[in-house]
Amino acid sequence: SFNTITSSVGGVTAGTLNGIQIPAASNAPTGTMVNSINNNNISLKSGVIAGAMNGISVAATTSTLTSTVSINNNNFSDTTHTVAGTAAITFISYGSPSLTQTINNNTFTNMSVNTTGAVTFISIGTVPVPATGTMQVNGNAIVTAFAKTGAGGSVTFYTNNASPVQGALASVSNNVVSNISVTGAAAFTGISSTDGASASSGPTKTISGNTISAISGGSGTMTPMSVNFSGPGTVVSANAINNISWGAGATALTLGSSNQSTTATGNTINTILTTAGTVTAISSATPTATIASNKVYDLQSTNATGAVNGVLVTGGTSVT
Repeated sequence: SFNTITSSVGGVTAGTLNGIQIPAASNAPTGTMVNSINNNNISLKSGVIAGAMNGISVAATTSTLTSTVSINNNNFSDTTHTVAGTAAITFISYGSPSLTQTINNNTFTNMSVNTTGAVTFISIGTVPVPATGTMQVNGNAIVTAFAKTGAGGSVTFYTNNASPVQGALASVSNNVVSNISVTGAAAFTGISSTDGASASSGPTKTISGNTISAISGGSGTMTPMSVNFSGPGTVVSANAINNISWGAGATALTLGSSNQSTTATGNTINTILTTAGTVTAISSATPTATIASNKVYDLQSTNATGAVNGVLVTGGTSVT
């Protein structure tokens, strides 16, 4: 913690450039530990066309199911390829078991990346989380703006494929995903919360107060927010998804078929314009869902065969 890491211009001449890396242990650790990666400033520049970059990377078998892990208050800035790159950039990658996990209040400040590869801000892998476990991804933000000038690829702010079981708690709240521009057939994913062991065993999630706004320029898949494999009592509330201009269809909020009981309320979805495909504010296939008191307006598809849906229910046995 409390490090400033700045690579040279061009960084490396071969291979992957890492800011902070905790590699996988050759022997799985035991006992209880506290791992903190906090309050760091990281800036990376790779001179390798196919050279990947990782800001903070925590590999598997670096902690246990009774451990506490925090990746908080880090700032990422001035990270890019110094040549026209083709490789992935991942700012935070986490892949180890824990009882308590926090990835909070990290900032990504005013960057323009020169790669056609995938860019991911926060990624959580297929790690187990016990029934007494907690996961937090709160208060993370893009500061000023973010641009991806290499055509194609993808931009993902948050993706979680962990395997927490019933009883675990997950919070994804007050994140700011805004002022993002891409080019070409790039795809965009804002918040993808698909963590859960199965359709019958997943964490109770609170996904609230997030802002996904001012996203433009691409023509790949547009998925601002998707929620699946959630446990009973999951609430998706008070999120703002707006000011999106895109070259393909868009579904602002997707509630998947492998959720248990989910309530979507108090969300505001507005000012989404696409030049192709269908625009849908809320799509739900969740078996037991309450979709109430959301505000939806100013959705447009300018394509001659385009369509617009406010709330689209594609499945479920009890939807109100």
